[in-house]
Amino acid sequence: FSIKCYQCKEPDPRCRDPFQNDTAFFKPCPANATKCRKYKWEIGDGKTYFERGCAVHGEVSRREGRNCIERVGTYKTRMWYCICDNKDGCNSAIRAKASLSIVSIFLTTGFLIYLKI
Repeated sequence: FSIKCYQCKEPDPRCRDPFQNDTAFFKPCPANATKCRKYKWEIGDGKTYFERGCAVHGEVSRREGRNCIERVGTYKTRMWYCICDNKDGCNSAIRAKASLSIVSIFLTTGFLIYLKI
């Protein structure tokens, strides 16, 4: 049996947070997918995009059954990537927990680039 995950993406507004666990999106994943994922992008123009689905790769914390990483890019772009395997539908409302070291590196790099402009 494969894991079941919520599978949806923009522009469907029902995929956004706060997520309502819409059963229309709750589907079995392909046999090679053993995890669920959730992406959230914030673009500098004030828009936020979401995508939920199945995942084949990705590290999951053994203690919590989930892992979230935040990435900060250019032009005020931020992305959260969360992956989980602790239960069916675990990608419904995963809170993003940023890795402090990764966020620090991106923020420092962005600040240094800003100072040189």
